[in-house]
Amino acid sequence: MGRSFAVLCARPGEMGPMFQKQHHTALELAGQLILLLSAIVALIHGLKIYPPELVYVTKTTPVALLALLALINIKSVDHAILFFALAISALADYLIAQPTVDAFMNGLLTFLVVQIIYIFLFLKNRLPAKDVTPMRLRLASLMWAMTILAIFVMYPDLDSESYNVVIYSFSLTAMATAALISRFPFTMVGVGAVLFYISDSLIGAQQFMNAPDYLGYIVWATYYVAQVLITLGVLIGKGPNRGIRY
Repeated sequence: MGRSFAVLCARPGEMGPMFQKQHHTALELAGQLILLLSAIVALIHGLKIYPPELVYVTKTTPVALLALLALINIKSVDHAILFFALAISALADYLIAQPTVDAFMNGLLTFLVVQIIYIFLFLKNRLPAKDVTPMRLRLASLMWAMTILAIFVMYPDLDSESYNVVIYSFSLTAMATAALISRFPFTMVGVGAVLFYISDSLIGAQQFMNAPDYLGYIVWATYYVAQVLITLGVLIGKGPNRGIRY
């Protein structure tokens, strides 16, 4: 009661920090709930414990909620760019879930836009050349070697889709490379981008090679974790944690 009376009697300038703290606490709580709900729906989709008619919901909602998480935490241009990348990712997830022959290619071309946005975001925040460690360069080189090898192996079976797949493969590898040389936390954004690369590489194996059915579980798990890590890494930023606690 005494504290409430003190708040009411305080001058406007004195009330700002208190309300600001309450606002940040509410924002963090909302973010935690959004992230938890996103993870729950992602688990439901990954384990396929949903009615078939809800596949569009379970496929699209997890990353759509990550986009919402980015939206309510926008404090910079980087955060806004992240929001657009996640929103378009959710659209791509929806397109891939469509029961049409063009679903895969429509989703792939939409994800191409996502990769371009991520490349721009990561290069905008690139490290100085002297700070790029040999380990990051070796990891990037390994991904480029694997991409080129995969294209040579799969190319005879791609037919008319070959050009789109090749362009996407190069953009995916470029995105992961850009993430590895960015200022964002390596253990989040760098690892997330590599997981994104692994997930989409496995999708290629599913589509164009004789891959086991269980690969689909790994594809979804690596993709979702990748988007979560990239989201949190970009929101936390290039320096110490700035009040975002998840």
